[in-house]
Amino acid sequence: MTAPPPKQPPPKQPPREPTPEERARAARLVWLIVLGLPTVVGAMVAYLTWGGRQVRDYGREVIGAVQQQSGSSIPSLGQGGEECGKVVAGIPAGVQSCRIERVNDGLLVTLTVDGGRQYQVSSAGGKVSDRVQAGEVDARAYAGRVATHFPAFVQANKLPALELQAVPCRQVIPDPVPAGVQTCQVESGPADGPQVALKLTDGRTVTLPF
Repeated sequence: MTAPPPKQPPPKQPPREPTPEERARAARLVWLIVLGLPTVVGAMVAYLTWGGRQVRDYGREVIGAVQQQSGSSIPSLGQGGEECGKVVAGIPAGVQSCRIERVNDGLLVTLTVDGGRQYQVSSAGGKVSDRVQAGEVDARAYAGRVATHFPAFVQANKLPALELQAVPCRQVIPDPVPAGVQTCQVESGPADGPQVALKLTDGRTVTLPF
C-alpha cells in the first residue's frame, strides 16, 4: 500500500499593495514631520530666549534694589557678595544660584541656571549691562541648526533613522563649529529619538533632543 502524497503548502499570497489613500496618508505624515521640526526647534529657542530675559530682568532688579537702599553709594556686601534672594524675593524658576557682589566701581550679579548656563548683569561704570556666556549660547544655536537640517540629511543619504549611528555635525551642515566646542555629533538620544550632543572645551556637555 503506497503512502499518500505529501500535502502541498498553500500558495503564497502576493504582498498587498497600499491603496492610494494609504499612500496619501503616509506622504502627509512625512511632510508633517519634516515641516513641523523647524517649528518645534524655533519654539524651543524662543522659550530659552524668554527664560533668559526673565533671569536678566531679575538681575537688574537686584542691582536696582541695592542702589536704592544706599542712595548713590554702593553698600558693603562683604567678601564673596550676598545671595540675591536676601535682596529681592522671588528668584525665577530654574535659577540654581544667584549672588551679587562689588566689582571695581559697580555691582555684579551672577546667576547660574539649569544646564550650567550663566548670566551676568553688571552696573560697572554706572551703566547696567548684561551678558551670557557666549560659548554656550553659540553652541546651542549651532545645535538648533543641525537639528533643523538633519531630516533632509537623512533623506539625502538614505540613513536608517531608527538605527542611527553617531554622525559628525560637520556632515550635516557646512557651518563651522563655534569656538569653544570641542566635538559635535548627532546620536541616539535617551528618549528613542536623535539628539545633538556637543562637548565644550571647558568640559561641559550640551544636548538638544529632537
